[in-house]
This record gives sequence, structure tokens and C-alpha cells, in this order.
Amino acid sequence: MSMEGTENSLELVESNSALDYVPEREIEVWWFLVAIGGLMVLVSVVLLFKRKMFKADEYADKRKAYEESVEAFDTFEETEPRKEAVVVSYILRSYLAKSLGEPALFETQEELVGRNDALAVLPGELRDELNLFLTKLAGYKYSPDGEGVDSSTELKSEGREFLERMYRA
Repeated sequence: MSMEGTENSLELVESNSALDYVPEREIEVWWFLVAIGGLMVLVSVVLLFKRKMFKADEYADKRKAYEESVEAFDTFEETEPRKEAVVVSYILRSYLAKSLGEPALFETQEELVGRNDALAVLPGELRDELNLFLTKLAGYKYSPDGEGVDSSTELKSEGREFLERMYRA
């Protein structure tokens, strides 16, 4: 400590600024690499977590479509076979569209049967029987003046049985 220019020897003289003694910090490249790596790990963990949550209930759409279809079957009253065929066909095709992603709701019976991948997720025997049943319903829906329509058919109960079988498949 220098005491130059002081009259009183008890007086303290400030030396250089204290900041001169603090080491300088420079941003180094590896800091950025660590930050980017940490961010990538964080994003990966979040994506994996969301993916597991999504797969946790992959049958939710199928279950919801089934419940809506059961309610539809329970609420409609059986009338003449032609009207009953329309309603049963709509309920089954809606279920296929909502639960399996099938465009069956927007296709004619000929388009549905003619498409190679139609109902591909269903077991072969069920798929064939369902196609026959939907063809039978189409016959009832489009028959002129009820020709060939058996009034004793139980389309509603048959449709409900197919719904149960598709849900279990």
C-alpha cells in the first residue's frame, strides 16, 4: 500500500478496483453443447411420456363407439323390416367407421364388398358373415315395395349380435 499524498498516516487509500481481481468468465463452446444435449434429453423424455400415455388407453375410441351403438340399438323401436334394415345398417356402419376407421359409413354395399382391404382387421369368418348380413340389409333397404322382404326377420337382434362379435374381435 502506498501512502503517497496522504497527510495522515491513518487514512486508508483505495487500491485498484475490486473487479480487477475477479476472474473473467468467457462463454465456452462446450456450455452450448451441454445445453443443447440437455434440451434434447428433456424433449425425448417428454415425447416418450406422452407416447406411453397415448397407448395407455388405445381402446377408448372402440369402447366409446360400442357404447354409442348399444345405446342406439336399445333406443330404436322395431318397425317394418325396410326401416329396421336402414337403422341397423347405419348403426353397424357407424361403429365400423368410429372404432376401426373404416369408410363403411360413406360407401355403398357394392363398394364395401368390392374393396380388397374392407374390414381387414376383423377375423375372416366374422368378416364374411358381416358382409353377407350387410348385403342382406341392403337387399331389404332397396327392394321395391318390400318384395322379398320377410317380415318375421329379427334384424335388430342379428345386428346387435354382430356388434357384440365385432367388439370382442
